[in-house]
Amino acid sequence: MACARSGRTRGAGCGVGEPAGRRIPGVALILLASMGVAVQRVAYAAEIAIEPVRPVAEAGERPIVLAALTQTIGGEAAMQETRGADASVGPQAAAQEARSVTRQPSRNQRRRKPRMAGVPAGSPVAAPEAAEPPVKTVARETGKVEPAAKPRAGEGLKVEEEDADPFAPSKPRTTAQKDEEPDPFAASRPGAAATETKPAPESKPPAKRGKKYAMAPIRWAARVSETLGLLREKRTETSINGSTYSSILNRKRNFTNIQTAEIKAASYIMQPYIAQVNGGLGVLSSKENIYTINSTNGVPGTVTRTANRDNKLFGNGGLALFARSRFPFTASFSTTDSRAGQELGGEETSIKTLSLQQSYRPPVGPSRYSLGYQLNSTDAKRSGKYSYTAWNGTYSTKLGSEQDQPLYSSARRTVSKSRLGDTLTTNILSAQHTYLPPDSLLLLKSSANFTQSMQGDQAQQGSSRARFMQLNTVASWQPEDEEVPLFLTGTGRYFRAVTVSQGSEVTTTNIGGTGSAFYDASDNLKYNADASVTRSVGRGTGEFITTQNGTATYRSDNIKLENKASYVWTANGGLTNQTGGPGVVGGSGFNPRAFTGIGHALSGYLDFAATGKVVPRYTLSQDVSVNLPLSDNAARISEKSSTFRNSAGLSSTLGGERMSGSASATVTDVKVTGGTNAGRTRTVAVYIGGQGQQPIYEGYGAKVDGTMQVTRAPDGRMQTSGALAGTYAKNHVFGVRNLRYRGQLDITAQSNTATANAANGGTVRKPLAYALDQHLSYRIGMNEARLTAFLDDKNGVKHASLFLQLRAWRTIGN
Repeated sequence: MACARSGRTRGAGCGVGEPAGRRIPGVALILLASMGVAVQRVAYAAEIAIEPVRPVAEAGERPIVLAALTQTIGGEAAMQETRGADASVGPQAAAQEARSVTRQPSRNQRRRKPRMAGVPAGSPVAAPEAAEPPVKTVARETGKVEPAAKPRAGEGLKVEEEDADPFAPSKPRTTAQKDEEPDPFAASRPGAAATETKPAPESKPPAKRGKKYAMAPIRWAARVSETLGLLREKRTETSINGSTYSSILNRKRNFTNIQTAEIKAASYIMQPYIAQVNGGLGVLSSKENIYTINSTNGVPGTVTRTANRDNKLFGNGGLALFARSRFPFTASFSTTDSRAGQELGGEETSIKTLSLQQSYRPPVGPSRYSLGYQLNSTDAKRSGKYSYTAWNGTYSTKLGSEQDQPLYSSARRTVSKSRLGDTLTTNILSAQHTYLPPDSLLLLKSSANFTQSMQGDQAQQGSSRARFMQLNTVASWQPEDEEVPLFLTGTGRYFRAVTVSQGSEVTTTNIGGTGSAFYDASDNLKYNADASVTRSVGRGTGEFITTQNGTATYRSDNIKLENKASYVWTANGGLTNQTGGPGVVGGSGFNPRAFTGIGHALSGYLDFAATGKVVPRYTLSQDVSVNLPLSDNAARISEKSSTFRNSAGLSSTLGGERMSGSASATVTDVKVTGGTNAGRTRTVAVYIGGQGQQPIYEGYGAKVDGTMQVTRAPDGRMQTSGALAGTYAKNHVFGVRNLRYRGQLDITAQSNTATANAANGGTVRKPLAYALDQHLSYRIGMNEARLTAFLDDKNGVKHASLFLQLRAWRTIGN
């Protein structure tokens, strides 16, 4: 202590070389200070009473622990640690110090930061520091007790004056003092003397900690939007009733203001694999001002003005329980409104859906079970309301000793209700099984299906019912020896239908089977043989029909002509026989027919300088076939006839990185002699198609498909039909960023469409029908302007509309 007052440095005649009698009191004071801190920690944890401070003279009456550590502790640190050494030291402090002496060296354990001695009693910081009752340590490690050395009087009084209360908050210390202060709870160094005290009274064990529960993280988002829309619509409908021609014109102007607010959230319960939940809730407020003018045959009619306000809730929710278990369950529901979406030009539609699904897998075995329920209700402003509900269940497993035979079965019940109130109830049961023998190339697939339907018609106040049952089996086999190019297939079928309508019942039953064999004699020659048996019973009559066919086909190798064209010829022939049938006299007998045919084709490329990079491909073909009955009954089934066909085609393809397309034209002339279809038919067919895209700053995408066919019938009538469908989309129109255009055009033409029957009345049908849908949108951040134009003319109804929509939305959350 004298070194500390005089300001000497460590090792300069302080501690080292001094008598043992002068070193021990200072060390004892350091240990007393450590035991004082230990007493405070045990007292706070066990909530025991602390004795008041006693004089320094009484400290010698209690046994203490001595340790000669002056060689490693400097004078300044010793002076700092002597504060509070004269305070009362209880048996708990001595036991705590005894435990500290027997600990492992500090290099073998994690060093802890010293606790402040001035922590208030009962604070949450002091509670976790409660140690186990010291009586166990004392009983295990008690040794002989030595009397404590008395401290020097001057030093003891100095300490008592500066820090008499060991529970008072410690005074501030400098940084150097904090760094030099040893840990009072660290294990003592080897060579230190240890002494135990008498056992201390037991304290109550600390209470067990309970489970902690915390809320799972929630991913959420909220969105609000404001929409303004202006719709101008014109609809013209022309109809004819007898000699009266009428035209109805409907003009509509609609201003719409819509506000929506929606919030969505997703989280899980306990663990993500226990339960996953998500949902959303939104509110929609819509205001419309509608102005309508109707006129008939140019005469102005009624004028109506309506204004209405509509508030609706929409939302969705989902739940998945035990998704990775043997019995997962899922549930979801949603209520949507088309006005809450970005596309507003269509019909206002509200849809409600509900879906429940429960699955189960036993602990052992390949079986699987599932049961589900679905509900869908759609309410459209113009189309009306319709809905359907469905129950479905499935079962699947694998049969066989090696579980190589899958079996799947399902059951479904559907109830549909139309906007007119008509209902349709359907029950379907089905099962499929596959048989695969392990030592054979046999494949056997079997299926069974039962369907029951009931339809109710409120308009006619009647109902109809129908039942259908069908069993099918398909088998295929081929030899294991690959050198035998034989393939066998067979089918079996059972079908029964029962229909009841307005009290009348009709039953039809068909039982049949087929078998066929296909043999590859060579790369050019093929043989095929098949047979069928059919038993048909219905309306009190029954028929038994059998057929047998044998065919041989030969196709030559391609013959190259100057490396620019190839030539190939084909020939076929065969025999066929039929017994029974409505055209056979007597219903049975041998009624053979023979057929044969031959043809050839030439194909190549037109590679000329005039064609440039586009090299079209041409095809020329001719074929003739003859059908020859070999009996009178066979002639009744199919008369003697011959067919001569000429065909020419030209096709070309164009490909590149950004554009590809194809075009073809075919001319066909068919002449039939004999039979019921005698005559001559000419057909011209044209097809064009292509697509292109340019995924750059001013990118675009386009696609077009078109067909046209002109046919001259045997009676001389001309029939023309065609169709054209194209789409085009472009980003950054006119070089304006975020300005997008999308258009779609559909055109159909048919020459033989006539007006509706004048007696029944109806709309006038025109040979040309088209529909053009265009969208132009511009978006900046979360603000968008959209212009939609729609124009169509189908089945005598013209419709034109122009819709301007301004929409702004804001989204927050994650």
